Amino acid sequence: MIINKKNYILIVKFRYMEKHFIFGYGSLINKKSRQGTSPSAFSAIPVKVKNHTRGWFARTGVKGLSTTFLGCLRNDSDFLNENTKSPFVNGVLYEVNKDELPILDKREKRYIRTKIEYNDIEPYQSELPKEISVWVYTNEFNDENEFLNSLPNKEFPIIQSYVDLCISGCYEIETEFDKAKEERFSEQFITSTTNWNKYWANDRIYARRPHVYCPNAYEIDEQLCTLIPSTIFNAIYIE
Repeated sequence: MIINKKNYILIVKFRYMEKHFIFGYGSLINKKSRQGTSPSAFSAIPVKVKNHTRGWFARTGVKGLSTTFLGCLRNDSDFLNENTKSPFVNGVLYEVNKDELPILDKREKRYIRTKIEYNDIEPYQSELPKEISVWVYTNEFNDENEFLNSLPNKEFPIIQSYVDLCISGCYEIETEFDKAKEERFSEQFITSTTNWNKYWANDRIYARRPHVYCPNAYEIDEQLCTLIPSTIFNAIYIE
């Protein structure tokens, strides 16, 4: 086969084209949520990302949406101390094309897309390709007051439907990946997340019969009441 110079350049360019991956550490762990923005993101790779901490300190800025969501900070952030840093954040990597990045940036309003160092990524059971860029959506605060005001409160609580979405995604990963199940991926999600507090609203449909809406509800609640301090779990209020 004869390959001319032009075709050779195209082949080389394609071969070494950098691939882009998103690290999802909250609702993006859930396949349905992930595909809502990236329809091709059917498969995902469970990983741990070191030198980062996940916590309840993110707001979207969308009017009428009074909720505190999960956010992420690097461990060298001024807003974390030795008691609030996590050794790692678990989540998933999924591939996107470069053209999707601006769409994701728009979806993740109030977050900053930042690059993760390759050596900070530890897959649960499969090796990662070398030529990749891995992005994570992190939070940015101007000062300590802004950070403290972003923690869950009565007006902006943690909401159970979002917790359910994230942990149900963790169960999907445990079903698909033996190593993730062995290491208790869903438990790691809960225990490596900071800033759980009493401002936590149970907004499930049929909150007193939650399995009707969320089949995993009882399993989720059992894990939460085991791993979250009882003073916090018992303070959850129906909304």
